[in-house]
Amino acid sequence: MPALKRPYAVDPLMGIATRVAFEERLAEEWRRAKRYRRRLGLLMLDLDDLDEINATHGRAAGDRLLREVAACISAVIRDSDVAARIARNEFVVLCPETGADALKRTEAKLWEQLETRGISVSIGRAEVEPGEESPHDLVARADIAMHRHQQRRHTERQGKRRREAAGKRPTARPDLAIPGA
Repeated sequence: MPALKRPYAVDPLMGIATRVAFEERLAEEWRRAKRYRRRLGLLMLDLDDLDEINATHGRAAGDRLLREVAACISAVIRDSDVAARIARNEFVVLCPETGADALKRTEAKLWEQLETRGISVSIGRAEVEPGEESPHDLVARADIAMHRHQQRRHTERQGKRRREAAGKRPTARPDLAIPGA
């Protein structure tokens, strides 16, 4: 990740950008993408079990989880990308010069890295589209995609539980499906 210049730019717990630093970089990259007609992608991640971990094992365990997620994201993304925690259990990855195919590959790598560690997340992705009026349009579309993925996973888990309760073996592991694939 490029050096962030302001003291508030890096979250001390996780070593990735803060929300304020992310929003500044998003505005900058948005202007560049619009002016030069460049690609800009965004991934949004939501941790599924943070509240349960905090309640069951304490905040220290939740903090360890957040640090592990930040480390996984940082290990997967390029130096030119920016990872940030934007809410209690939500992260974003801003991917300049990244089109849909590359964004999908990054999403798949993140999913795999987190899933192999037993970390359950929902991921949404979006790329700048013509006609968008602000960078918040990009964030909103990634957020909607993330919530759709979250809902699909929830529905699939309920179906799996019903099949198991009925004594049927599940035919696949829908919780491992790569979102948007």
